[in-house]
Amino acid sequence: MRVSIVIPVYNCAKLLGITLQSIRLCGHADIEVLVIDGSSDDNTAEVVSSFGDLVTLFVSEPDGGQYDAINKGMARATGEILCWINGGDFFMPGAVGNAVSVFEACPAVAWITGRPCVAEGLALRRQGPHEVVVSNPEIRYGLCCGGASGCLQQEGMFWRRSLWERAGGLDLRYRLAGDYELWIRFARETCLVRLDLPLAAFSHHKTNRSIVERDSYEAEVEKVLAGFSERERRIRKLLFFISPAMRLIRRIPVVKSVIRFSLRNASSLRVVVVLWRKTKSGRFRMVISRRVCWIR
Repeated sequence: MRVSIVIPVYNCAKLLGITLQSIRLCGHADIEVLVIDGSSDDNTAEVVSSFGDLVTLFVSEPDGGQYDAINKGMARATGEILCWINGGDFFMPGAVGNAVSVFEACPAVAWITGRPCVAEGLALRRQGPHEVVVSNPEIRYGLCCGGASGCLQQEGMFWRRSLWERAGGLDLRYRLAGDYELWIRFARETCLVRLDLPLAAFSHHKTNRSIVERDSYEAEVEKVLAGFSERERRIRKLLFFISPAMRLIRRIPVVKSVIRFSLRNASSLRVVVVLWRKTKSGRFRMVISRRVCWIR
């Protein structure tokens, strides 16, 4: 099963090296790496060349920005499984191998992610907990943009080509919130499956656009939400109040048990989590667990 990894870059040669190095340790042989460069004037080309045949395709030409570069890369990708990762962000050892094992074992699964992780340079600083599991309706109705529901971490997302083709690529009307809008469209097509281990890390540094342009990002989120129907707005408003309330309720032991039992009957509020458990023989086997959202 081939995995295509698109890396959009522009004048970030030093960061690109970190990302490419991580791909060498990602635990899968059939990988296609496509570096789509927006005509950088640094030594990006030399960095790509230094990794030999690891990079399948290197394109350096003017483009319409990060999302345009990603769309161009996906159009040239040949893998059954797709993902993109930005320069400086990196995969955990064995990450792609773990992702492929889930897709091979579960043909119905089309979209997966791992535990969110944040790094400074190559040092991990924070790993997101799974005590609170974001529901698929929260993704579908655009609540994963910060706040109580948090953000979906793009690093470590993998999906089948068929999902990308059904949902469509990144909307170039957006410069910062294009992935947020894409996850909404993905969630209309399928449910996100979580792996109970990290697959990749977001590299936190002072040039992160998501940090320095936070206000612009939030303005684009509002633009995405403006396209919702009246029914979608009503559902989103309801979830907006329910989600944080449930996260408070889960702290009360007796009430937590009652709510967990009640939510088990609501299929849309159950999420699939994949984990590996050690067997008596000392090996690990994949286990598919269904958890209630908001309450572990």
